[in-house]
Amino acid sequence: MAFDLGWCARIRTVVRSLLRRERVDRDLDRELAGHFELLVDQKIAAGMSPREARCAARREFGDVRRVTEQVRDVLPGGWIERTAGDVRRCLRSFVRDPLFAAVTVLTLGLGIGATTAVFTLVSSSVLRPLPVEEPDRLARLALADRPERKWPYPIWKEIDRRFDDGFDGAFASARTVFDVAASGESRFVEGLWASGGFFETLGVQPLLGRVFTAADDRPGCGPNGPVAVISHRFWREHFGGGADAVGRPLPLNGVPFTVIGVTPPGFFGPAVGRSFDAAVPLGCQVLVLADRSRFGRPGNNWLHVTLRLQPGQSLAHGTATLRTWQPAIRKATMPPGTGAAGRERWLNGPMTLLPAGDGGASTLWRRHRTSLLALLAIAGLLLVVTCANVANLMLARGVARRQEVALRVALGATRWQVARLVLLEGALLAAAGGAVGLFAASWVTPLLVLGLSQRAGEVFVDVSPDWRVALFSLLAAAGATLAFAAAPAVRAGRADPRAALAEQGRLPRSGGRVSPDRAILVGQVAVSLVLVAAAGLFARTFTTLAGLDAGFDRERVLLVTPHAFGATAAASGADRLRRYERIREAVGRLPGVSHAAVSFPTPLSPDAWNGILDGGDAPGLTQPERRVTSTMVSPDWFATYGVSLLRGRDFHAGDLTADRPVAMVNEAFVRRFLTGGRDALGRTFGLLHEPDRRYVVVGVVEDVAYASLRDSVRPAMYVPLGRAGDLTPINGAFSIYSPPSGRWTVAVRAERGDPAALAGGVVAAIQEIDQTLTSEVRTLAAQVDGTLRQERLTAIVAGLFGGLALLLAAVGLYGVTLLALRRQRVEIGLRMALGATRGRVLGGALLRVGVLVVAGVALGAPASLAVGRALGTLLHGVEPHDPATLAAAAGVLVLAGVGAGLAAAVPAVRMNPSRVLREG
Repeated sequence: MAFDLGWCARIRTVVRSLLRRERVDRDLDRELAGHFELLVDQKIAAGMSPREARCAARREFGDVRRVTEQVRDVLPGGWIERTAGDVRRCLRSFVRDPLFAAVTVLTLGLGIGATTAVFTLVSSSVLRPLPVEEPDRLARLALADRPERKWPYPIWKEIDRRFDDGFDGAFASARTVFDVAASGESRFVEGLWASGGFFETLGVQPLLGRVFTAADDRPGCGPNGPVAVISHRFWREHFGGGADAVGRPLPLNGVPFTVIGVTPPGFFGPAVGRSFDAAVPLGCQVLVLADRSRFGRPGNNWLHVTLRLQPGQSLAHGTATLRTWQPAIRKATMPPGTGAAGRERWLNGPMTLLPAGDGGASTLWRRHRTSLLALLAIAGLLLVVTCANVANLMLARGVARRQEVALRVALGATRWQVARLVLLEGALLAAAGGAVGLFAASWVTPLLVLGLSQRAGEVFVDVSPDWRVALFSLLAAAGATLAFAAAPAVRAGRADPRAALAEQGRLPRSGGRVSPDRAILVGQVAVSLVLVAAAGLFARTFTTLAGLDAGFDRERVLLVTPHAFGATAAASGADRLRRYERIREAVGRLPGVSHAAVSFPTPLSPDAWNGILDGGDAPGLTQPERRVTSTMVSPDWFATYGVSLLRGRDFHAGDLTADRPVAMVNEAFVRRFLTGGRDALGRTFGLLHEPDRRYVVVGVVEDVAYASLRDSVRPAMYVPLGRAGDLTPINGAFSIYSPPSGRWTVAVRAERGDPAALAGGVVAAIQEIDQTLTSEVRTLAAQVDGTLRQERLTAIVAGLFGGLALLLAAVGLYGVTLLALRRQRVEIGLRMALGATRGRVLGGALLRVGVLVVAGVALGAPASLAVGRALGTLLHGVEPHDPATLAAAAGVLVLAGVGAGLAAAVPAVRMNPSRVLREG
């Protein structure tokens, strides 16, 4: 308690001294005057005359003003007053030189803002915990050798029956998409299937209404019928934020649900990277998807299972508990009739628990980690360039203020006080730059999130500022202060007042070949080369992918995916196929349409439908090497997409009733499987899961990109769409020829112009055939473009950072050249008076710039090669050590240096030599 009272007394003394400063100053002046008079009296007592005594006392006592300042420094609160005085001096200097302050703050704001924006995205993706109760106690269920494992519904039900014996809660969830349109063009929202304990386990309380419970999660929905909990964002956008939203109907895939609650604004779901608009109990899937429901299918892995550990329970202890249950779960969920090989594989890996309470476990971080870390590194390098540029500005400003600094030292200021003033200037500029950077980051970060949006759904990341972002910005500002203010502070502290005052207002001559500003500038050019080269690599990757020949015509094709619900969705396969054939014929008759076709899947879509070639048709190849991309197509599909038929023929109506199934294959299929010197036409092959079916090759088409533009083209087979109707699901799941009814896509080829102009007519034609259908519309070009979002984001951001680094390097070269010319203005004037031409003087200035740029390029070239190798996994179509890109980056820097040198030197060589020599 005495210690606390002591601190209170000190604080009270400091506050009193600050509030009564005038009184404290008067008391200090009287006390110092008393000490001085006492010393005079002592001298008089020693035999000196009063005048001699005062002179001797003054020499011994020292400068009264300096003594006063020293005493004030040790008084309570003296450091506060001293700092406040220094701040006032710094602000006055900024007012006197507003251009320097504005340029410095803006430059720092750009550097800190870019770095903060990328860090905000990284922090929100991996560091920020989920906005739920005690997120550190959440764990997701996986297998030890398969951390990405999802789970079938029967296994979840077995865990749901047992979790009370070892955990505080458990839930299962799965992402989906709901269509809220009643007819016409589809309107999709992000959906979430969730078990009854979802909200209770997460500890999320509703903003309005209630959340669903286990009573609502029953097969076919609970006693209250289909219910849904909507997100705060969807509540504001769809219901206008009205309190009457609870109890109102919400159609989801044609089924009327009742809104029972609204989640709080900060809750976005169980994982970073995706938000939800409507959460629906798992049991309602039977009502929504009918025969496409995944209930009761042991082999259909679609659920994420999350458990809440008990207080003090570790992941290892929870994992041990799960493994004691695993034999019983394995026995209870094994599908009946499973063969010996299937029994051996079924749930044979040990179950394990992994952390699930932050973004580090999210798919977003695992998918984009390399890109995000690369952007963060690039932004950090940009901040280094920014600090180097500001350091040069402050060094140049310090040269211009040599006389001011010398005068301060001559009047009694210590070297530490001078250096402290320069550091404080840097801190104030960095603080202002950090504030500007935070503001800029708040605008830039959402744009980065948009760039990460995936084809399967919008990426959602909560990028609202938090203490991590604020701390990072503060540390960035502090680090920037040390980086750019240290060298000017050291130079100011070492200033020689006599030499500076002897110059009598003239700028000093250069004191050596290597100066801090030149050394910093060489490093700045080197880092700028790294950034410009990285931007060039990313730009070439994007342009290579964007210009890649995907094997189809992306510019004239419109894609329309009809979605069926209710009884329409439950129709037989044959009825669905007849409906799609009627749609294809109706759309093909529309004005402006040259071709129309139906298929599943479409090129470069999120869907993938694969088969495995029979081992006898591909001896010596493993199962992954025998994988084949399979597509069901209607007649005229290849003409619709602009895919060239190389050999053989297209499908026709007779193929639907032929005794032997036919197929068309691509060139990659022929190269891998149909070798042996014979033509591919007429060759047969089979698929592993269809041992009694042999396909006859009737045509060969050019390669088409399906999975990704980055991946090499895979072997592909095409089968007639109509033959899918006589096949049944295999092992409770759809075969490669029986996709969900809502996934068939109608492709329409425009005769000319933008295919999007056909959208209205196509949707209307579909409505005439079946008014219960809703239609998802997009162009093929937009679908292809969506696969390049990450590459485009990286290229744009790296390009902006590289361009900004180039601009800062040019500004630095301009400043250093201008300062050097000002230092040597008398020498230049004398040389010109003695006959030197302006061209020669200009050449000397450009040579100085060239030496700095060449030194920076030589230093940055190895670093650029190393960075290129580190970014190798993000590149495509360009080598990490590509000499053309590095040469182009170096050439751009040289041109920027020449331009900056000319801008600084041309005005200097136009001076009047006689006038310069007169002014000295």
